[in-house]
Amino acid sequence: MTIETKIMKVKINGIEEIIEYKTDLYFGDIQEIKKKTYKAKNPFEVEFDSELYQRMIMEKAIVKAPFLPTDYTAIYKLDGDVVTEILTVLMDTFPLERYFRPLQKMLKKVEETLTQ
Repeated sequence: MTIETKIMKVKINGIEEIIEYKTDLYFGDIQEIKKKTYKAKNPFEVEFDSELYQRMIMEKAIVKAPFLPTDYTAIYKLDGDVVTEILTVLMDTFPLERYFRPLQKMLKKVEETLTQ
């Protein structure tokens, strides 16, 4: 299976740079992201690490950039507006509900059963 990519342009230190990113992820990548970012003891006790979700999406989705998507030291030194611009595009491409909808439905059924 070939995953399509798109390109976004951002200015880093006044220079226009190209960032190429995937428009979809492999199922294994999605499962890894869910496993590492979402913890639920039960439908009433849920923890979600949104910062880790964003970082993992950057790692998995960015194909080409003027920085390594796994080098958080370099990313943390980028202008905040640049990173926000990149994350906005990636979060539009990979919204939470896209991957967590099946889990939401399952937990809702469990919650309904527990509250009856």
